[in-house]
Amino acid sequence: MKWIGVIYEGVGDIAVPQLDGRTPLQVARCACAAELAVRGRSGLLGPVKEHAITRAEQLLALAAGVPADRAHAWLRGPVEAAGYEVDLDGVDFVYRGDFVTLDGDKLRSGSVELSREETVLLTDILNRAWVGYDAEAVVAEPGKVMVLLRGGAGSLPEGQAPHLVEGRPVDDSLPSGRGHEKVRGLFLRAREALAQESVNEVRLDLGENPANGIWLWGGGAPVRRQSDTFAGEVGGCVLTQSPLARGVAALCGMDILDMRDLWSLDEGEWPDFRIAGLIEALREKNFLMVFVSSPHPGGRYGTAAEKVRALDKLDQFVLRPLLTIVEAHRPFRLFLTTDRVVSSVTQRAEEGNVPFLLVGEGVDADAAAGWNEMEAGRGAFGRVHPKDLFGLIRE
Repeated sequence: MKWIGVIYEGVGDIAVPQLDGRTPLQVARCACAAELAVRGRSGLLGPVKEHAITRAEQLLALAAGVPADRAHAWLRGPVEAAGYEVDLDGVDFVYRGDFVTLDGDKLRSGSVELSREETVLLTDILNRAWVGYDAEAVVAEPGKVMVLLRGGAGSLPEGQAPHLVEGRPVDDSLPSGRGHEKVRGLFLRAREALAQESVNEVRLDLGENPANGIWLWGGGAPVRRQSDTFAGEVGGCVLTQSPLARGVAALCGMDILDMRDLWSLDEGEWPDFRIAGLIEALREKNFLMVFVSSPHPGGRYGTAAEKVRALDKLDQFVLRPLLTIVEAHRPFRLFLTTDRVVSSVTQRAEEGNVPFLLVGEGVDADAAAGWNEMEAGRGAFGRVHPKDLFGLIRE
C-alpha cells in the first residue's frame, strides 16, 4: 500500500463578499480535486485543541505519524532550523528571524527582499551587536535567519509572525513582563546597530525598504529527531518548496525532494515537478507527503480572486501530474487537505471549516461533489480531530 498526503497551506477560507458570499474553494474550478471528492469520502478537520487554530508544523507532524502530544509542542523556529540543517548542539531555544522595515515606532513591512550577500552582511552586524546575550544568528535564506539562544531558555515567548504586526506600534507587539526582557533587548540592540549600517543607506537611496530591524517569532525548544513515526517505519519522502516541511522531513527521517517554487514561475511556465524523482521515490518508499506553501507568509494568497487563481494553479500543476504518477502505484490511499483557514478579507488565520478528502483503496464514495468547505460538510466523515485523521488514512 502507498499512502500519499497532499497539504496546501492556508487555502481554507470563510465567505467572501467579493465572491457573492462564497469561499475561494467554492469558486475555483479545481477539476482534479472535485473528481477525487466524487470518488472518495470527505469531512472537516476540527482544531488541534478547543478554540485553537491549527499550525502547519503541527499538522505536518501529525501527518508523518508524530503522536499528538508531541506534535502539539512543535514550533516553526526549531522545525525550520532542522530543515536548514542548523547545528543545535547546546542550543536551548530557536527563533525564526525576519529582517523587517521599521518606521519610527511602527513596523512598516514584515518582509524585506534582500540578496544573500546583504543577508550575510546584516547577520554579521547582528552577531556583533548581540555579544553578551548568548544569542547567535545563522543565515537561513535571503532575508531570513535562525536565531539560536543558549544559557537557558527561561520563560521566553513564542513571538507572533511579523506580517501580523505590520502597521502597528512595535512596543505594543513586543513581549513584555518577567522573563521576556531578553527578546526585547535583542530587538533593541539589533535596531540600534542596523540603523547605522551603510547597506540600508544605499537601499534608501535606491528607493528600497531598509532592513533596519529583526523580528523574532515561532520560537521554541529544539525538537528531537523522531524514531518511531509511521513515515519512518514504512519509508517516507516529502516533496515541497517549504523549509518548514523540509524540517519535518528531517526530524522524521524522511527523504526530501525539492519542488520548484510554483509562485515564482512566469506566466505559462510549467513547474519542474521532479517526475523521475517521484517515480523512483514511490518505487522505494510507501509514504509520500506533498506540502505547498502559500506565495505570501502566513498562508496568504492576496485577494480572493488571486486565491481562486492560485487554487486552479495548484490543481493543474501539482495535483493532476501527481495523480498520473500515483495511479501507476496501486494500491494507494490519498488524502487532500489544508492546514488552516486564512481569510482573504482580513489576511489572518481564522476559525472555520477545514475541508479534507480521502480516496483510494477501501474508501467508499459519499455525497460530496467537490472539495470545498460546503461539500466537505456533507461528507461521510463529519468533523474529525486532526490527530484522528491520519488513523483513518492508515486503516
